[in-house]
Amino acid sequence: MRIDLKFNTRIVQNTNQGHYAVYIFNNILEDDYLKELLDKTLELTEKDSMNRKTNVQANMTTYHKMLEEPIYIKFQSIVLSHLHTCICLRNYHVTVPSYDFEEFWGMQFKKGEKTVPHTHLGSNANQWSGVFCIDSDDKAGQIAFPDMDFSDIMQPNSLYMFPSMMPHYTLPYQSDKPRVALSFNLIANTPKK
Repeated sequence: MRIDLKFNTRIVQNTNQGHYAVYIFNNILEDDYLKELLDKTLELTEKDSMNRKTNVQANMTTYHKMLEEPIYIKFQSIVLSHLHTCICLRNYHVTVPSYDFEEFWGMQFKKGEKTVPHTHLGSNANQWSGVFCIDSDDKAGQIAFPDMDFSDIMQPNSLYMFPSMMPHYTLPYQSDKPRVALSFNLIANTPKK
């Protein structure tokens, strides 16, 4: 079976039988919209709303801030479409449930800032998480997935999606140009009885 994908897509997994994988989509947004997101996210991450009390050791918004901002609605729709692709690539025989954004926040990393190793696993095992790099020095910011023995230099306009249980972190950022990113948790809708 041949699958043609619209975006430059990579899948990192230890085995083709496993459900544990990182899906990487490059160049998913048009330049104009990407610039709008950059400007708004820089504005919202000018100060650290979380006071470095989370896994993110950089300026970040609250966990629900981007859900309140209309400019990010189009981005949410694009991410949900990519999640559908991820699930279909794992098993094209399943009915893909609908998902919603449970949390959605912005981050701005300056030189030396990072995230510490963590997962996003909550009470629901059917969760997905992701990171979208809006802008970065294209040689300075690295994301790592230790269980996969994989790390990647985060390019601007790149989306990383993975099961929420997957440990990950970012290495200390190495540029004077800030790395600006979005992160989110997605949860499957449960059918109403």
